[in-house]
Parts: sequence; C-alpha cells; structure tokens
Amino acid sequence: MKGFNQFHESTEETNVKLVLLTADKNSTTVGRLSKESTKLGIEVYVVELEGAYIKNDKIHNIDDDMGFEISTKDTVVVARGSITLKDSYLDLLSQFEKKKIMTINSRECSEVCADKYRTSLVMSSFDIPQPKTSMIAVGQDKEINYPEIAFKKLGTEFPVILKTLRGAKGVGVLLVESMRSLDSITQLLYKLDEYSDLLLQEYVESPFDIRAHVLNGEIIGVMRRNVVKGDFRSNYSQGATTEEYKLSDKEKDVVLRAAEAVGGYWVGVDFMPNKGNPLILEVNSSAGTEGIEKTLGSSINKVVAKVISNPDNWNKTKTIIGVREVFDFDTFGKLKAKLDTGNSVDALVIHGENIEYNSKETKVSFTINNKKYTNNLIEMKPIRLNTGGVEKRPIVLLDFTFNDIHYNNVRFTIDDRSEKLTEILVNKHFMVDNNFIIDPSLRYTLGEVDE
Repeated sequence: MKGFNQFHESTEETNVKLVLLTADKNSTTVGRLSKESTKLGIEVYVVELEGAYIKNDKIHNIDDDMGFEISTKDTVVVARGSITLKDSYLDLLSQFEKKKIMTINSRECSEVCADKYRTSLVMSSFDIPQPKTSMIAVGQDKEINYPEIAFKKLGTEFPVILKTLRGAKGVGVLLVESMRSLDSITQLLYKLDEYSDLLLQEYVESPFDIRAHVLNGEIIGVMRRNVVKGDFRSNYSQGATTEEYKLSDKEKDVVLRAAEAVGGYWVGVDFMPNKGNPLILEVNSSAGTEGIEKTLGSSINKVVAKVISNPDNWNKTKTIIGVREVFDFDTFGKLKAKLDTGNSVDALVIHGENIEYNSKETKVSFTINNKKYTNNLIEMKPIRLNTGGVEKRPIVLLDFTFNDIHYNNVRFTIDDRSEKLTEILVNKHFMVDNNFIIDPSLRYTLGEVDE
C-alpha cells in the first residue's frame, strides 16, 4: 500500500483547474472540496449537470455563455453521485473522458458502483468476500414464486436484506423477516414500478459497519458507523453515530482490493468486520465527507485537493491505438502517422519537400502532396540523427484532429520523409501526455485509410 507521503505534492503554486459535476451545488462535499481546492490555488468551476454542455474546449453551465476552459494537461473532473441519475449526465462525463481529461471517477466506475448487483458480480470475479447475494427474477408465470426461488439460492435463514438495485444513504434497504413479508413487499414494489430490480442478501448481524475512503490506492480515512437504535442500518445520513476505527492488515487488503476492482480513484468502501473476516457491503463512487470529517477532526477534502493539485498523481483512462493512425490537419487534410515509442524528440515530424526559408528565416515554405504552404518559423532545432550526426530542422506550429480531439499549436519539425510509408512521425511524449497505449498488431484503429 502506498503511503500518503509517497503521493507527489506540488512545491509550487498549481495551475490545475477543477471541474465539479453535481446536481446539487449546495452539497457539503461540493462546498468543502471547492474551498480546500481554492486555498491551493486551484481554479474551480461547479457544473450543475442539467443542461450543461461542452463546446470548443470549454464546459458551460446552461446559463453561462462564456464557459470554462478545459484541457487534458491542466484539468481534473470530480463527478458526484448525482452523475448516475440520468444518461445525459453520464454522457457529459464520457465527453471529458473522450478528451483524455482526468475524471474522478470514470463513467465505468460510477455505473458499477450505482448498481448493487453489478458491484456484487465484480466482487465475485475478484474473489472479494461479501454477503451471499441473489437477484429476484421477474416472470409472468403466476404459479412460480420468484422471491422464494431467490431466497433459496442464498442458502440462508430469515431475516434477509432486500435492496433496490439503485439507492443511496440507506434508502431502498429493507430487513425482511419471513417469506410472507418477502412476498408482500416484492408485490408492492413491483406494483409501484413493474421494472424494479430487487436484490436479496444474507443478513449478517453486527452492531456497526466500517466506511473507508480510498484515494488512488491509499486509505485516507476510516470511520466506524454504529447501527441506529431500533434500526439495522448504520448510515450517517440516517442518524448513525460514528467513531474512529483502526483497520487490521486483512481489512486494509480487502478494502484496497475492492476499490481497485471497481476501478475507483476516490471511493468509499463499506464493509462489515465479521469477526476478522471482512465482508464488502458496497463501494460508493461518490462517498460523502461530512460525517468522516466530523469523526476524524481532519479534512478529507484537503487531502483530496492536495493530491489532485499535482498532475503526476492523475490516472487517466488509456486508449489503445495502432502503430499507424491518421491525423486530420486543418490545412493539409488527412495524413498517415507512425507512432514511435522510441522517438524522444520533443516535437512531432511532418513530411515536407522543397523546404525553403525567407532571408530573415522568419518563414518556412514546403510542399505537401504537390501543394506549397508557408508557415511562421518558430526556431531551427538541432536534431540528433541515428547515424550519429546532427541536423538543424525548422520548427512550426500546426493544428490537427485525432481521435475526435482537436490539438492546437503543436510543435512539428519539417523533414523530407519521401522514403517513408507515413507523412507524420509521432514521438513518445505525445503518447504519454494523451494516455495512448500502442498495440503493435493494430493499424489505423481510429480511422480507416487506403494503403
């Protein structure tokens, strides 16, 4: 497990921007994270999800024509729990991911955590211990008792826990003490919503459960949540009392594995100690911070802000691409590109013939596909050749589109690549900065081209 002091912390004032996606701008966590981030010099933009949109590398609230500039290099997005309320909200998150902007958490993680049965399946696939779980199927055959079939699959005794597949803060969680009650409750729920998804889970009695906050593979806060008097739930939002809790090594291991299994960067992992054999109850992709900050007397949001203030701590979604792809230039049209992980030059290379300079070397002219172009000459860059020599080449700034992302003012050297199969040579820095992974067996995965 990585210790918090092993996170990269910025020693200079940060230029990072934070976009907070929420349907409730007045939530405690949104306010606290905004405040702690602002203290560190992070520029914060709170997005009210309804009607928000991205246009020309800016995120806009519905009533904000000016918008807020976003970039893969300096922007991090934190999505709160309301992101899963609508597909349109999730689609906005996907747009950030498509632009290779750091998202906390990803759409995949948010959707897995919002679906209790899907979370259960993920835990099972990673051999992470959890209470026995079964879905209640829905069918038209009146002779079949579907809730009873689900109960028998559990192989346990009453009482059992009945949950709606989606729900938060303990809402949609019921304790059922008999088959008659199970039949009655499920009939009522299906009458209210015939498309309800219901989950049965074995009841493991305990006077408390544990909530652990995990940030980028590090446990940053833990609290014990005591069961509410006269209830079986232990949610802080339901009035449960809380206190500090020290995890055992086994509990740490299970918590971190659960966070990793759902692909969580910042998640709340709930588990039951179960006499030294911890059982994961659920993973929350948007855990609240009010209760744990009061319990610990310290700021979880301050820790989060410090970590995300340094891009070295970011873990963006990676995209698999081929060794050859197509770049679409505003000026030249579509050109074939070779992606070379062994190229460490700090500029990309574009093929150009008949390279000429004006008398003051402020302009450079070159030919691509028999058409002549003239660009501002930024500098003459010494390039070390494979033969061991050094050659000066012109540097220009060009705009192009790749993978639906528009790149502005990218540094290119111009070189005559007549003997090569591609007009563009891409360096490893471009691939690292944009989280691309090269699959040597693939070619032109993000755009077809005639060869």
